[in-house]
Amino acid sequence: MLLLRMMFGKLELWQWLLTAAVIVPCAVRDIRTKRINGHICLMGILAAFLIRERFLGEESIAILIDLLPGAVMYAVAFFSKERIGKGDALSLLFIGSVAGSATVLMSLFVSLTIAAVLSAILLALKKVKKDTKLPFIPFLSIGVIAGGLI
Repeated sequence: MLLLRMMFGKLELWQWLLTAAVIVPCAVRDIRTKRINGHICLMGILAAFLIRERFLGEESIAILIDLLPGAVMYAVAFFSKERIGKGDALSLLFIGSVAGSATVLMSLFVSLTIAAVLSAILLALKKVKKDTKLPFIPFLSIGVIAGGLI
């Protein structure tokens, strides 16, 4: 286990594999269609909950606390009439269920920073307009990798 922690940072192998199995297909679909398959995220949340509770013996309340950042983002998506996509919020719920709230917050910070820098560059080069919607899950994928390594 120590070797895995040294190789993959603070996330364990099962967390990397489950995250990749869910986030990569979501990122590909987000790039192609600007939509996310919520069923994949929901199955990932259930798998993470099962692994953490049954196999790792974590308390259910701890897992539910890790879902709070994603739940807040989902509420923001709902009340803002999806200025932030519900699929993005569902992905954050998934990441919280797998890796915990600290990784969600770190991933969100990194991904928003990268998205802001890229958006500023694209706006300066006049490749996009102010109202252009960029897919967020690819940025979130990078944020999860960085957040898991930090």
